[in-house]
Formats: sequence, structure tokens, C-alpha cells
Amino acid sequence: MIKKIIAKGVLNEFDYEIDYWTPIDSKTETEDSVVKVIYAENGCGKTNLLKSISILLNCPIPENRSMIMYARALLQIPIRILQIEFDEGDKVVYNKEDAFDDHCSFGIGSTIVQLEAESLRAIRFSKRKAELLTVCEQLKERTSGIVYLGADRLSGGKDFDGAYDDDVMVTHGMRGRVDYHDAVEERLNELGYILARETAAVLSNETDDVYLKIIKNSVKNGLGKNDARDKIIEDIDEVLKKGSPLEKYGLIKLDQVNKIKEEITGELSESLPLEFLYPILDPYFARLIKQINAMDVTYQSISSFVNSINQLFSRKMINYSTKRGFSIAGSKMAPLKASDLSSGERQLLLILVTSLLASRRERFVIIDEPELSLGLEWQRRLIDVLRGCTRGSGTQFLLASHSLSIITRINETDLVEVVDTNLTVVSR
Repeated sequence: MIKKIIAKGVLNEFDYEIDYWTPIDSKTETEDSVVKVIYAENGCGKTNLLKSISILLNCPIPENRSMIMYARALLQIPIRILQIEFDEGDKVVYNKEDAFDDHCSFGIGSTIVQLEAESLRAIRFSKRKAELLTVCEQLKERTSGIVYLGADRLSGGKDFDGAYDDDVMVTHGMRGRVDYHDAVEERLNELGYILARETAAVLSNETDDVYLKIIKNSVKNGLGKNDARDKIIEDIDEVLKKGSPLEKYGLIKLDQVNKIKEEITGELSESLPLEFLYPILDPYFARLIKQINAMDVTYQSISSFVNSINQLFSRKMINYSTKRGFSIAGSKMAPLKASDLSSGERQLLLILVTSLLASRRERFVIIDEPELSLGLEWQRRLIDVLRGCTRGSGTQFLLASHSLSIITRINETDLVEVVDTNLTVVSR
């Protein structure tokens, strides 16, 4: 987790300090998401800062071409000093004498790499390659990367989430690899797959020792018929109460439980040997409760995401099932593609689905101008919706915005001030 970000001399003019540290005694048990917002006028280097943080922390796989590309991107960072401190106390440090120099130093701990534009291609043959690899490995141990949503996020490019400039990508042959399929559709499909996989993992992990429990229950069971009936009905009601919300999304099937209840409470129930059935059914119900409890995080994520979208959308709705994934429907339930949505709907959906994905992986999300194409009411509610969809994950957000509506849901301590070093004026 990131503790603090300090940037000095962004474009040689602006300073920022972004503090994510929370005192131990004020941390919540649910690890609520933390949202920091940079609010400033145009031309204060906000986008340059966001891109630079993304470049610094998104280390590539250790291949010659990707390492050179990463080094070139580092050199293009227009900041004199950029420090990112982690919870453990380690810092990744980036330094230049001038924000537009073509050389820099970059490293973590005692490993510092010197990079110069003129000798960049020779890096693969020098000891600096090993040093750069060491820094990248150390960074990957402290962060699983970040997600960057730039102002052009609907274009669909996803190789580096918009963090690297076009000339860098073209120079190193990366531009041709960028996938321009619908970004919203891709992320929805990816999220649906991950949620289905989470569900399958829970179901497969919670099926052990049922038969052993049946044997043990049979040995120690001493309930009479009426007591057994009461216990079975009590167990069934608990399963149905806890499981029905999950069944809506296909996370669990309760058909058998409902049929068992019909038999237990039906006209022929008096002929059933309930005192012998209870030791068999009790472990089955216990396993279902265990599965339901284990899927609570997945259910809360889906429910919060779907409900938030449907409360904001008008005449359209999003649905989810484990079998079909996410689907979008119009006012008459006609199926829609993500490309059929309005610009604002697509922007909102992309921000939320990307944030929900990040809450399971990177846990650090950067969003430039989240207000793009969003109406005022959506802007006012965006922060709360982001927090709701990622609740319990400890996801960290960094937003840069021009919108007063966005910051209405932000505490003053979460608003990042920008210092103009030429005028020594603090802007909020």
C-alpha cells in the first residue's frame, strides 16, 4: 500500500503532497477505500503528475524492448523530484535537476540507476540493466501495479492504460499491439469472468468432509421426530434467508432446499423418518451456510455494482448471472451492447467496472477528469459509488478534477493542494 506521494517541480513550477497515511486508531475494520482528489485549474500539471506516477509504478516484464521502453518513459517524466513511500517505509525515488532534462536517477532503497537518453539503447549491455531489473523486482514486491484511466479512456487502448506517450510506443513497436475493441465491453467481460471464477473456487473448496459429518451426526443423534422437524425447518429458513440474495445472481442454487421444505412441511411429512433424516440434512445445510458466508465479499461487490449502476441509469439496466456474466437491457428489456450506451453511461460504467477489477488486483486507481460526460448529479454521487463498489478492499484512489460537484463528498483532508512555486500561492 502507498503511504505518501511527494512531487516537486512538476513542469518546474508546481509541488504536490498526497498523504494516504491513516493513524492506526482511526482505521476501520473493513479497510474502506481511500479517495484523494487533486482539485485545481487547468495548466497546473495534474495530468503530467498522474501519468508520471503510473509510469513509475507500472514496471514491465524483464524483456530488452520493454525495459528500454520503460527507461525511455521514465526519462520523459516532467518532474524534478518524485517520491512514493510505501507502508513498510521504503521509498521509490526519481530525481532530475530540471524537469525537462534528458537524464535522471531512479531507484528504491540503496539501488539507484542513472539513466541518460543518449546511451539508452546500450542499457541492455551494461550493468545498469541488472540495476534496473533489481529496482523493478523490488517495486513489484511492494505493489502489484496501478490502473490509470486517462481522459481518453474510452478509446480502448489497454497495453499500458494510457501511461506511455505515443512516440514511446511507436518507437518500440508497441502501438500496433494496442487493442481498440470496445473498452467497456472488454472490462465487463473480464469482470464477469473473474467473479464466476471466484464463485467456482468457493464452491469447490466448501464440499469437503460432508459425509464424515453425516456419519458423526448419525452416531450422536438423539432427537425425536418433532424436534428433528423443528431443527430441519430452522436450518432451511436460515439457508433461504441468507442465500436468496445470492441466488438472484446465480451464486448459489436453492431449488433443492425449497423442495426439501415442501416435503418436510407437506401433507406426507408425518410418514417421513425425520429423526433419521436430520443427521443427513444437517451437514448439507451447514455446508450451504458455509458457502454463502464465503461468497459474501463476491456478493457484496456484485450487488453494490449492479444496484449503483441501476440507480443512476434511466431506461436502462445492467444484470449479472454466473452463467451469462454481465448483460445490459433497455427500457423494454431489449438486449443492448455497451456501445449502445450514451457517452456518460459508458464513462460511468468504465470507471466503476475498472475500479472493481482493481480492487481485486492492483488496488491503486488513478482517474484523470472523472467528471467527463457525467451530469451534475452523477458527479456528486461518484465518490460514494466508488467507495461502495470497492468497500472492504482497501483500494486507494487518486483523482484529478475540475469539478466542484466531484469534491462535495470529499473531506478537506482528502483534498490535495497544489503549490505554485513561482507565486508561492496555495490553490485548493
